[in-house]
Amino acid sequence: MLRPVAMWAALLTASVASAHPVSRVDYSMRAAIQLDGEHLEAVVVMEVPFDVVAADLRAGMEAARLATDPSHQAQQVLDAYSHKVWDQMGQGLRVRVDGQVVPGSWGPKDNRLNGKGAVTGGFFLYMVEFTPSVPLKLVQDVDVVIENWGLTDKPMVYSAMVVAGHGWKVTMDSSRVALPNAPYNVDDPRFWTRNLSLRRLEARFVSAP
Repeated sequence: MLRPVAMWAALLTASVASAHPVSRVDYSMRAAIQLDGEHLEAVVVMEVPFDVVAADLRAGMEAARLATDPSHQAQQVLDAYSHKVWDQMGQGLRVRVDGQVVPGSWGPKDNRLNGKGAVTGGFFLYMVEFTPSVPLKLVQDVDVVIENWGLTDKPMVYSAMVVAGHGWKVTMDSSRVALPNAPYNVDDPRFWTRNLSLRRLEARFVSAP
């Protein structure tokens, strides 16, 4: 069985070439919750089909080729598109702790693969993480929820993972209703579903000294 840190990395840093195994025309959305010490990490990862991104970028890239500095202009077009996707993702996401909406913001996660794509993998990868605007008060029994109301018009498959880090254990993971009760594997088709229940990922943690 993978250690918690390795499981977390499996969700967040899977190669773009190792994309979701369902199809190349479906978007994917996978959510992750990790509680480690006093730190809560809530992350959502989306894969957008390569052909969709290429079509959206076509006009901007054609204009970039006519610019004085084509390479720089092309990067600006790509960066602007990535920020648009990150904003769209964040607008549809909300975090609750013990039933209360946590004030804060969603923004791009610092990861070398974020905003990158590969023809061989078939997707562009986008990652956002939640930053609370106030310190969280985590008691011995904590309920955490990620709600996802965005991008409902896209053909989407879903996955999710909950990880207990130092000082915690998981006593409830709502993804188990739709996904296997087994170590997470992003490359395993069993860990991908069209079940809309995964648009709401809930986890309960209890302290484990």
